[in-house]
Amino acid sequence: MEEVELTPGDSEVFEIQVDGITSFQFDTRLYPCGTTDAPVRFGDIDTSPAIDSQLDSCPPIWLWDDCTRVTVDVPIHIAPDAETGTYEYGFQIEEDIGERNSQDYQYAITVTEN
Repeated sequence: MEEVELTPGDSEVFEIQVDGITSFQFDTRLYPCGTTDAPVRFGDIDTSPAIDSQLDSCPPIWLWDDCTRVTVDVPIHIAPDAETGTYEYGFQIEEDIGERNSQDYQYAITVTEN
């Protein structure tokens, strides 16, 4: 996955592709839980294939019945007054075939000067 670099006021959609998972969950750093005036935040996220079910938490845990390849389209919005710097986020994936295995991933979005 490529690191994303944007300037204040930008919006972009980036893609996360993961092979062989049964669940996916973002951490709360950029996911819109609570405050929506964060300088860098995710918009409404799309998955393909569509989720089979969801555990209602914030952020939600998206579940697929079978281990599958998933594409997550993530809109990112940078506030016009966002400070330059690195904004970290992460997500956790799981596969549950026979026994449960999970993996955490950490990435960053860099906000640069206009």
